[in-house]
Amino acid sequence: MAQLKALPTELVIAILEEAQYEDLLPRYKWLKRYSRVCRAWRAPAQRLLFSHVALLRGAAQCKAFKDAVTDLSSADPAHLDYLRESVKTLAMAVDHQEVYAEVIELCPNLRELHLSLYHASFRPDVLARLARGPRVEAIRVKAYHLWPLLQLLSVYGTVQYLEIDFNSVRDGFAEAQDLPTPLTQLRELRYFDQLHRTHPLVEWILSGPSQKTLEVLELRCPGIELEMLAGVGPHLRSLAIAGLGGNDDVAEVAPALEELVVLASFPVTVSLVKRFPASLVHLAIQDLTLNGRCVEDVDALAAYYVNGGLSLRVLSFHCRRGEPEKAARSDALAMFELCKARGIEFRFFEPPYGHYAWEVRAALNIYTMMFSWLFFLQRVPLESVRTFPRPTPFSERRAGSMSGEQLSAEWDLSRARGKSSFVRRVAKAAGKAFGSSIPPMALAKP
Repeated sequence: MAQLKALPTELVIAILEEAQYEDLLPRYKWLKRYSRVCRAWRAPAQRLLFSHVALLRGAAQCKAFKDAVTDLSSADPAHLDYLRESVKTLAMAVDHQEVYAEVIELCPNLRELHLSLYHASFRPDVLARLARGPRVEAIRVKAYHLWPLLQLLSVYGTVQYLEIDFNSVRDGFAEAQDLPTPLTQLRELRYFDQLHRTHPLVEWILSGPSQKTLEVLELRCPGIELEMLAGVGPHLRSLAIAGLGGNDDVAEVAPALEELVVLASFPVTVSLVKRFPASLVHLAIQDLTLNGRCVEDVDALAAYYVNGGLSLRVLSFHCRRGEPEKAARSDALAMFELCKARGIEFRFFEPPYGHYAWEVRAALNIYTMMFSWLFFLQRVPLESVRTFPRPTPFSERRAGSMSGEQLSAEWDLSRARGKSSFVRRVAKAAGKAFGSSIPPMALAKP
């Protein structure tokens, strides 16, 4: 243990950060135990423990957290400051009370907010507290009424990464004069709404200065037409959109697109693909029934890209919900062989998550948004995207669960997971030494 004390703090944090996960699941009780091993581990373990805080049980839990990080009788002021400064992500189920804003105000380094807004509006004193609080970069919000969502966005007008679940909002849209100033620095927007066919909120978000900064756009809702994106299209690098028509010219609207997710209810034909931009490196097709016709279409698509000398490197296929597994796996293998022969990587996803519920997916099935507690699960991180497709961690059990050596070799998931590093080996040993307990609201590893 004397040697461990001599390790640099950065290396201790790296080891503990890996050691808190087992097969993509965090074991928070492990971090608590690590913090009691020695003085050298105490502060790094507590920093990791407080980096993601979930207060989902209402005002009473928020008050308990507030008291814990402000009680001078239980700890010295410097340590309490250290704990408050450690909070990077905060999740809360919010109503009209002021304590939620007080908690946010206590976390100076807060980067990301996950909020479920149950109330009809924020009170002026709460909004004033939010305005005095930290300038968060990312917000993930589930709204039940429109007005508090607009109030929230008026306070955080410089947010860069925004995810909105609008499925539970049933009141009408505000009049134009009630809308706040559009967001100014938005880089990524994810918008989920299966109830409405008109989307003034999306139009408002896309109408401001963010037209020049938005790079990633995901619109999982009916009624959105490609023409609505003309203002932001030239700057988009990734686009997920439903209802892409056979005559839509994606290349004209978004000429620099590198990733396209087609939420399709009809075959994605070569005639449609010919209107995709030449810069595309990742094409994902979702919600199609997997059958022989799909295999033919995938073959034609792969041939088109290869013969045209275009840049497509990865083709992802997300099978429709309820597809028979054996039939889907058989057709998926045929698709894999076709793409392999043409030098294109093929990725296959079974709904809604694949075999293991905690695998992080490059795209989220909309059905998971219908359960409010799932809204707080850590999914695709809200952060800057450097390369497409985004890295996707896989469960360590996945390769071993497949039937036959052929499947294991063809999907080559060991390569997707990467080689075991020194930190990961030490982390595994520490995890096994200190036992495990999975909290019911455990967040998946980003």
